[in-house]
Amino acid sequence: MTLSLTSHTALTDLFYSSGALNRGAVTNVSLDRQVDTIVSTLTFLAVTYSPDASPGLPERLVLKRPLATVSDATKISVNELDFYSRLAPQLPSPPIVPFYLATTDGTLILQDLRTSHTNQSWPLPPSDTDCVGMVDNLAMVHARWWQDSELGVTLGSPHTTESLSSMVSGIAALLPGFCDAAANELSAFDRQLFERVFGSRLRPWLRLTSPKALTVVHGDAHSWNFLFPREETGPVYLIDWQLWHVDVGARELAFLMAAHWDREYRQAKELSLLHKYHEKLSASGIDDYSWDDLWLDYRFGAVRNLTIPLLFWNRGVPGDRWQHCLRCVLSAYDDLCGDEVL
Repeated sequence: MTLSLTSHTALTDLFYSSGALNRGAVTNVSLDRQVDTIVSTLTFLAVTYSPDASPGLPERLVLKRPLATVSDATKISVNELDFYSRLAPQLPSPPIVPFYLATTDGTLILQDLRTSHTNQSWPLPPSDTDCVGMVDNLAMVHARWWQDSELGVTLGSPHTTESLSSMVSGIAALLPGFCDAAANELSAFDRQLFERVFGSRLRPWLRLTSPKALTVVHGDAHSWNFLFPREETGPVYLIDWQLWHVDVGARELAFLMAAHWDREYRQAKELSLLHKYHEKLSASGIDDYSWDDLWLDYRFGAVRNLTIPLLFWNRGVPGDRWQHCLRCVLSAYDDLCGDEVL
């Protein structure tokens, strides 16, 4: 259905058809604001209901639609709608936003949590409390589909040596242009490092051909995709599920920390948060994944992070962001002795 932004009757019909509303009606819808992100249009609405309406429905909503001017936006949106249709119902809230619906025309409707939550401005790092909340969220998601028999079958695509090698080869083809663009950021040693990694046996990537520790991952879990409580305590939510896929859980931790946090901050948090994650997995009944397994997979993830600044640059991410990412991934590669795990 096509949803009119100001139509209370359309929202009423949608809420009834989805089961969110079983009595009463939406009486008024007003537009708060509209924002375009890199791939989506976000429309924020204020909603009122009749006195006899079903209780608990949110008074503020955000509608998320693919941005018409971006070629891959619809494909990305379909992936997120698939997540909310099939996977989100199997997770608690948090980490999932409490209220969500998907329409047949590709609109995702979520509860607008701006009054109680906020996400940080780039590049500010998260607080200690927020770090723990993020790791708790990720461990909860990963534990739910840990080594699930449906991975690569009904959940995501299977990983093969051929598909992984082809993917890395495609990214490696960006290297000459990237090196030209990053001329002031890359030393000759750094360029040789990239060439060495992309010309290696690709062990960190081929790790995905083993089912050990595979799970559903968010795919873009940097700290700016989390919603943190405005008050000192409260739930943390994980949003923007467009890039969910099947991967090693520790890869997500490497993306969170080793691809986005500067060296000093990462070194101060890294080990304690990895131990926290491992403890959460163990508490969820995952007892065949040792600390050494996690540490090796995290190091594999840090090597794989070398592709991220290339992809950011290729997708037109602002220069200050991909350059910051480049510095982060190179320092993490050095600290974690990336050459040893190639």
